[in-house]
Amino acid sequence: MAEDLDELGERAVTAARALARARRAAKDAFLTGAAALLEERREEVLAANAQDVAAAETAGADATALDRLRLTPARVAQMAEGLRAVAAQADPVGACGSARCGYRSGWSAWSTRTART
Repeated sequence: MAEDLDELGERAVTAARALARARRAAKDAFLTGAAALLEERREEVLAANAQDVAAAETAGADATALDRLRLTPARVAQMAEGLRAVAAQADPVGACGSARCGYRSGWSAWSTRTART
């Protein structure tokens, strides 16, 4: 299992680097496509989730954990809507959380948020 987690971590780092370089349109297309796919495959997602919930029950998960794990059609719809909401927001890549950005090197600069396409 540790090897699986190491591989998953490496894949996540690789994906994060690619995502950081991706253009806004590509990220938005991915997010809206994922939302559509989630809705299209809702029944498959719910069936797989039911197996996960059953396994968690067998493993002794408490009621709170089971509730967090359990998906419903409404929760799947909320997940899809959440993906669309993220796509509708301004792209935060390269933006600074405040007007003055600090850097690890110790220097800082005034920054303004600019639109990326």
